[in-house]
Amino acid sequence: LVAYLHGALDELDRVDLMLVNVETDSGWRLTSGAGSELTTPLWSPDGQRLAYTSEQPGFYELFVIDVGTGQDRQLTQLGCDIVDYTWSPDGARLLYLSPRGLEVVPALGGVSRLLASQSPDFRLAWGAWTPAGGEIAYSSADTLYLRDLNADAPRVLARSGQAHSPAWSP
Repeated sequence: LVAYLHGALDELDRVDLMLVNVETDSGWRLTSGAGSELTTPLWSPDGQRLAYTSEQPGFYELFVIDVGTGQDRQLTQLGCDIVDYTWSPDGARLLYLSPRGLEVVPALGGVSRLLASQSPDFRLAWGAWTPAGGEIAYSSADTLYLRDLNADAPRVLARSGQAHSPAWSP
């Protein structure tokens, strides 16, 4: 299956999340984005769900939809735009970046947890899950951190003038 966003030329205020089966060339609509913009669908590691953002609530909030049932759930109600997001390796959580900072939310719904507050100069950058999913590397200003999800504070990994864009080896 391929997930994609579709905007009809005669309905410029509507963007739908679509699926197409590459073996049968059959496609179908998963969401109806009437009056809103959807962005960047991301498959869960098990291929059963898609995460996406929608501005239907007034800001780009995070949603997850079950591909088999079509049931979707709004995960965030922040009142501000989600900038970026990614699945944990086990598909149980999503990491996202908001104006508040780097946060984690359960993929089936629940309370978001702030892992790192946004710096006053907005230099908190994106993070990356460890392959096992228990830790996140991220950068803020000139420092690269490692945050164990079971710990209260991050560990400093490196300090440099432009620490950013961490990526784990498999």
